[in-house]
Amino acid sequence: LLLLLQITHVSSTREGRSAVRSAMGKDDKSTRRKRGKRGGTITDEKEAKPKGKTVEAGSQRSIRRRMKKSKNKEDDTPKERTVTDENKSKREKRGGKGTKRTIASNNENSVMPTEAKPPPPAAEAAAAAPAADVLTHGLTLPEELRTKLYDPERDERSVKGRDPDSPSPEQLKRLQAFVAQCIAAGTKGLIEEFESVKTFNVDLSASTPSHQANPTKNRYRDIFCIEPSRVILKDGKEGDYINANWVRGPPFLNDFICTQGPLEGTMVDFWRMVVQENVGYIVMLCDLIELGKKKCERYIPEKEGASVTYGEYKVSLQKVLVDGHFINSILTVDIPDKQSRIVYHHQWKNWPDRGVPLTALAGLRVLRHARTTKCPTIIHCSAGVGRTGTLVAIEYMLQTIINGDGPYDMREMVKALRNQRAHAIQTAPQYAYVAQAILRKMVMLDASSAEANAKYQLFAAEMKVLSGPPPPPPPPPSEPSTTADGKP
Repeated sequence: LLLLLQITHVSSTREGRSAVRSAMGKDDKSTRRKRGKRGGTITDEKEAKPKGKTVEAGSQRSIRRRMKKSKNKEDDTPKERTVTDENKSKREKRGGKGTKRTIASNNENSVMPTEAKPPPPAAEAAAAAPAADVLTHGLTLPEELRTKLYDPERDERSVKGRDPDSPSPEQLKRLQAFVAQCIAAGTKGLIEEFESVKTFNVDLSASTPSHQANPTKNRYRDIFCIEPSRVILKDGKEGDYINANWVRGPPFLNDFICTQGPLEGTMVDFWRMVVQENVGYIVMLCDLIELGKKKCERYIPEKEGASVTYGEYKVSLQKVLVDGHFINSILTVDIPDKQSRIVYHHQWKNWPDRGVPLTALAGLRVLRHARTTKCPTIIHCSAGVGRTGTLVAIEYMLQTIINGDGPYDMREMVKALRNQRAHAIQTAPQYAYVAQAILRKMVMLDASSAEANAKYQLFAAEMKVLSGPPPPPPPPPSEPSTTADGKP
């Protein structure tokens, strides 16, 4: 009897628990594991609620995946932020974005990889910027207009082996030797050199007839136009005379025309020369008025978009760009029965008469353009000898040294130039400025040399003392000057 009662109690208890589970519609996972697959209760639950079990299992898998990703992310994060010394050196050798990010995050004051050089001082950066060095940078016409015109920028000359901007090791040695020679002489020694050739000039007796026959076409009565090298106007118009000389031949790569600032009565002749000789660049080294005196007539339109007709040539000012040293202009010239052309005009501001400018870099920029085009370049100031001769002399010495045509004697340079343009280089400061410009070129070629830069700064300081302050403006003259010195 006792055994029968125990069996009945166990059976009723098991059935009660099954009924409760059926009513709740749930089954404890741990209970299922304990019971295994005995009985029909678990089988019935699967059939009644297969969907519930599937969702529950899917949710658990999703949670497990998210937990795993989160764990992986937490494990990876420190690895990206923490860089050992060994890994850091490997990354720096490889370069790349990882290196820059790592160094920036480890050093708050660092804004670049450790192997990068710091930026140069503002003055040197401005001087070395190639975009600023190119006079026509930003000075272009629409392509559809350029294709219709002759453009000297497209008529390029090869300067291979003759480029002072990219000298060979041997050429660089010659430049260094010349610079050392100038530094050893100093400005005092250069002044003494100039005094020894100051009065040198070729025999001008053969040039006197044409000069005297055209008194109204000469700005100064004492600036003669050497007959063998003078530009002869050949277009059949009245008169073949203009006070302008060719300066060309060895050691030059390019041809220069050195001339006076146009007079009111010679502006048409000036543009006749531009068209006849296929001139690509005009470099103006004077202002229209200096110290109260007229030095040059305005021979180009004054405003952008304006046009002026000189004889049969219509000259239009298409675009103007002003920088620290130059007023850069693009001109177009309409020529009857011929292709119209582009002429680039660069006016150097604030180069004092009979003096030197404050910068040597600007002249090097101009000469680079003249060197790389096949078209002749006109250079003029007021008389066409002092400032004009100085700029041409810089190119003469650069090409003499680059080409290895020694001796590298600036006195011989003066004689060679004056054989083509009388009175070229008028003053001792202008003579010394030629050396300063070449020294400046050496500093550009060896920008990392503190010694070269120090020597240049010392030489430039001596040049400022040599040049002195500009003279005070004279009272307005009652009559125009008739000599280049301002003497009546």
